[in-house]
Amino acid sequence: MLAKFARPILSGVFSRERLFQLVDKLREKPVLWASGSAGCGKTTLFNSYLDSRNLPCLWYQLDDRDADPAAFFYYLSLAVQQIDYIQKRPLPLLTAEYLPGLNAFTLGYFEEMFSRLKRPGVLVFDNYQDVPEPSLFHEVLRDGLSRIPPGINVILVSRGEPPAPFARMRANNEIGVMGWTDLRMTLEESEGLIHLASEIILSKEIAEGFHRFTDGWAAGLVLLLNRMRTSEIDLAALEHIPSEEIFDYFASEIFDKTDPRNRTFLCKTAFLPYMTARMAEKLTGIPEADHVFSLLSRMNYFTEKRLTPSISYQYHPLFRQFLLARARELFAPADLKEIVHKAADLLEKDGKIDDAFSLLSELNDVPHMTRLILSQASSMVSQGRHQTLGAWLKELPDEEIGRNAWLIYWLGCALTPFEPLQGQHYFEKAFYRFRGQEDQSGALLAWSGVVDTHLYLTGTFSSLDQWIDMLHELMERHPGFPSPQIEARVSSSMITALEFRQPDHPHFEMWAQRCLSLAHQSDDMAVKLQTYLPLAFCRLDQGAFHDVDQLIKTFGPLTRSAEIPPLPRILQRLLEAYYFWRAERFDESRQSAAEGVKLAETFGIPIFRFLLKGHSAAASLSEGRMPAAESMLAQMAADLESARPWDKALYYLMETWAELHREDFSKAAFHMETSWKLALEAGEAQSLTYCTLAQAIVALEMGHPKKCADYIEKVKDQRPMNSGAFVRFSCRIVEARLALDQGDEPTAEERLAEAMALGKNHGYCNLFLWQPKVMARLCAKALEAGIETDYVRELIRKRDLTPPATSGIPESWPWPVKVYTAGTFEILIEDEPLHFSGKVQKRPLALLKALIAFGGRKVGEHQICDELWPESEGDAAHSAFTSTLNRLRKLLKVEGAIETKGGLVSLNECICRVDVWSLERLLDEALELWEKGPPERAAMLTQKACAANRGPFLPDEQDLPCAGPIRERLKTKMLKGIKALGRHYESAGQWEEALSCYAEGLTSDPCAEALYERRMICFQHLGQTTEALKEYQQCCTALSTFMDARPSENIQALFRSLKGDPPPQA
Repeated sequence: MLAKFARPILSGVFSRERLFQLVDKLREKPVLWASGSAGCGKTTLFNSYLDSRNLPCLWYQLDDRDADPAAFFYYLSLAVQQIDYIQKRPLPLLTAEYLPGLNAFTLGYFEEMFSRLKRPGVLVFDNYQDVPEPSLFHEVLRDGLSRIPPGINVILVSRGEPPAPFARMRANNEIGVMGWTDLRMTLEESEGLIHLASEIILSKEIAEGFHRFTDGWAAGLVLLLNRMRTSEIDLAALEHIPSEEIFDYFASEIFDKTDPRNRTFLCKTAFLPYMTARMAEKLTGIPEADHVFSLLSRMNYFTEKRLTPSISYQYHPLFRQFLLARARELFAPADLKEIVHKAADLLEKDGKIDDAFSLLSELNDVPHMTRLILSQASSMVSQGRHQTLGAWLKELPDEEIGRNAWLIYWLGCALTPFEPLQGQHYFEKAFYRFRGQEDQSGALLAWSGVVDTHLYLTGTFSSLDQWIDMLHELMERHPGFPSPQIEARVSSSMITALEFRQPDHPHFEMWAQRCLSLAHQSDDMAVKLQTYLPLAFCRLDQGAFHDVDQLIKTFGPLTRSAEIPPLPRILQRLLEAYYFWRAERFDESRQSAAEGVKLAETFGIPIFRFLLKGHSAAASLSEGRMPAAESMLAQMAADLESARPWDKALYYLMETWAELHREDFSKAAFHMETSWKLALEAGEAQSLTYCTLAQAIVALEMGHPKKCADYIEKVKDQRPMNSGAFVRFSCRIVEARLALDQGDEPTAEERLAEAMALGKNHGYCNLFLWQPKVMARLCAKALEAGIETDYVRELIRKRDLTPPATSGIPESWPWPVKVYTAGTFEILIEDEPLHFSGKVQKRPLALLKALIAFGGRKVGEHQICDELWPESEGDAAHSAFTSTLNRLRKLLKVEGAIETKGGLVSLNECICRVDVWSLERLLDEALELWEKGPPERAAMLTQKACAANRGPFLPDEQDLPCAGPIRERLKTKMLKGIKALGRHYESAGQWEEALSCYAEGLTSDPCAEALYERRMICFQHLGQTTEALKEYQQCCTALSTFMDARPSENIQALFRSLKGDPPPQA
């Protein structure tokens, strides 16, 4: 245990019950500030108070090192770690990633730290005045104190008043204050101390004189009593000494009467802020150091005894200051330098590195300071003590740093969290120096420093290209890595740099496999996480979802442990949030994003908070949950000013997506251009790719197909199609839509085939800028063309796509309920025929038939009741209807299949497919196109209608009156379409096709005389007169059989003409 947080061990202490009671009262507030001049008994008071009240305590001595918040948290963590009732898990260190969110880190740290202290308990910060005034420490501690839980008190001991940051706490009466007027000893307390400390019984008059002369100053009283041991005291003669000089006066008196050997001992050991007897013996050469210290402590010679793993000692600050001044008078400069060097060496060996450096700095011993920095820099960076490291380096002359590549590198490390561009400059300088010196370790670490600064701090990536090339050149000259840790650091930086800038690089897979191998084979948890996370992000960007899923299952659980530092835990949540929304696991995506944001805010690491919210917004936009998406976008907008270009590009891309949902394409275009410009500024390949894809989509929405095609080609230039399946999938989807919009069905089907094959192979169920209506249309087209039907049907189900409100939706669309009424009556539930375990439920089925016959949309209850229960009236009809409707709902099994509102009943077309509805939509669109064109599409739709027509509507329900009108309507439209299609074939000279077409019509209406006539004409054109005459005979038979009628005069005239008979006489 360091003496820095070892509580003093005092002997012969006078208990000041008056102040104990005051402290009891002041402890009603969470914070107690005790201020008084040096030597007024502050430390002794609280030490003895804790003993008297039997309170557990964590004692922490502040000094100038704590001006660096990272150093403060580092040492406080050590203090907490070494008390015997804490958890094993260490508290977090204030490393670089926390600095942007220092306040959040502070609050989280103190909450956790206080939770580990026994209650009731006390945390004492002693010597507060030793922390320099211009320091973030004061704000840090103030914020931390806001988290004090009930049962814990914090005591701040200082020579001065609370600094400015504590003003609000004082104004809010949250601090109990004890000052000099309280700490000044009363006459009674002075007499008690004299009685305890003096070997001579003093008269009341002398005791009163001592008290009056020292004005209740404890240190002065102790000095007077020590002086009495050696000589008489004339109080009158001392009255001319100023109070600020009284300590030095009495200390001189005592010091000068000490034997020379002990004077040398005191002056030499004064250079050690804390020391063991062994350290003192090595520094002074005096073997009885333990005896000397025990004597000093016992005689109250301002020497405190502390219990660390071994007993250590430290001089009272006033006494040490006095001794150091005497040492400079006592020793020659050369001897003084030797003593300081020896003291620094002892401190370094004892682990008191900061104290050792302070001594060397006083001597301006550049070589030894350099050695100490180089030996400690790595651990200081890992502890987050960048500010302290930077301060040490500033102590060195510029020329010393300039000639040592490692000093340049560590200066880059020290500056990067605060001035990333400056840090990057020094990393670059160090890299070139290391490379010139053939120092592979240094060159690789400096290279990673440059790249990581680009990746995580500046947020601009275009200049990474040259550094990617430099690493390959370096590796060609020096293959291999000096250590697994350096290999992991470089590999993770390289794989991310390649993904951001050169995802098609020929060595990409080599680096990916290196990361995978390190993640699997290393026993070092830091190496595992450092390589797994960037690899998983890269695989996700490539669209290798199966690989990502496996990586998350293998390594993700490792990051759930509270023992893991917060940064990889946050990155894991970021990976999950990103992966889950792309994999259509939207709730999990939002959950992971929320957890990541909470961790970021708890630990004060804001760098990835923006991206986490962006992925949460993407999950909601993918799902069409606009309120949730808008809420998250509003949170992102609030942080936009401080965001990096890369982050801003994501925000505006999400806004583009939101406007596409709202179908405000002008706003979408505006946001898209903003996003693209920011992505270009950042120079990140993935962002540029998706921004350009978004430009293509917006161009298409705004009616600019040529621009859309140009943007797609641009995407292919930016990201070669072999570098990512997900990008290929996205491009093919946009290309298919473009071709479909332009009526180029062969190209549309070709692109869809490529897209759906990719989707099937990689398990894609989502994409950037997912538009449900667009995807529903493309899925319908894919099913129509027989493209990856199982995958497409599953995609429709998973994404709950609504069938497009157009004709020609293929029967293979996975409606939960399908009803067939043409030529038969059948119900399929999830593609399985509906079977009855008992007798057929005729009434619910009759209700369904009637509902369909009446159009199936907003059918009045009274219409159905009149049709099915004509003899029932009022409540009886309504009761029968309600009961039967409930039975029908249970029969169909799918919630929402039947909707009722305001006495109107509808079949939900998103859930239920009725064959005749699809057929009638096809016919309506075809008939409209026969009038307006183009005839080619009209012909195609009519052919589809013919293929879909399986017979008359509900042919077995001739007694259902409402079925007749729709049956006749469909027959009429079908015949009209067939006639138009047949004439279309005739006009093209396609007589055989026309014959087949007219024959199809006769299956629907065997008495359609006009169709017989057209078939006779077709046979005539084919030179098949005999067949034409047979057709006439069939017409006569049909008309006679079904209608008891004869053919019209027109067809009779055609018949005579074919036979060669003359026309009848008028």
